[in-house]
Amino acid sequence: MKAFPIANLMKLVLVITWLLFIPMTVSAQTDHAHTPDPGEDCTKLSPELQAIVSEMDGPGSRIETSPRPESTPALEPGIHKLEIALRPLSEVGLVGKERISRQTLGAEDTMANKTTPSENVDYLFGGFVLLTVPRDGLYRISTDSSLWIEVIEEGKPIERVKITPRLHCGRIHKSLGFPLKRERSYWLEMSGSKRSNVTVLITEEPEG
Repeated sequence: MKAFPIANLMKLVLVITWLLFIPMTVSAQTDHAHTPDPGEDCTKLSPELQAIVSEMDGPGSRIETSPRPESTPALEPGIHKLEIALRPLSEVGLVGKERISRQTLGAEDTMANKTTPSENVDYLFGGFVLLTVPRDGLYRISTDSSLWIEVIEEGKPIERVKITPRLHCGRIHKSLGFPLKRERSYWLEMSGSKRSNVTVLITEEPEG
């Protein structure tokens, strides 16, 4: 029997080793592959917006909502987290667009949370908080929950501002902008929440 050349044997060993190494490398790359986290975009935010994101993880002040716009201590904007206790939506006398949606479409918070007409309003929550601001400007209302937010002035919802910078990261689920004026009283109307407690930050947007 003819002897197998040493050189050929070494080549064979190298080929087998290389073939075994390929799946190990692919497996290692798969195991360590990093799926981008949507929250990673937070690092690209301005310092003011990053401060809002960070504050959502800190301690907060507990506030209870009113079932309708009535006399209650007013809140002022600032970098402080509010832990807001909502009421069953069946107890809340809504004023804003969510109320119109329910009347015309027969659905609970259809515009906000895509709930079905058969969903029981007792399993949704809402309420009012009085709001004043120290100066005219654009104010951001951020929350950690899916709920419908309106700012009511003299019984009517004011229009939101569409030009506020994007903010949807960390614990923040929604962030909306509203133009507000000093020496006026506003009602923050919250509705359609599937949670009885939500976190809210009300902050003034920097000029420019």
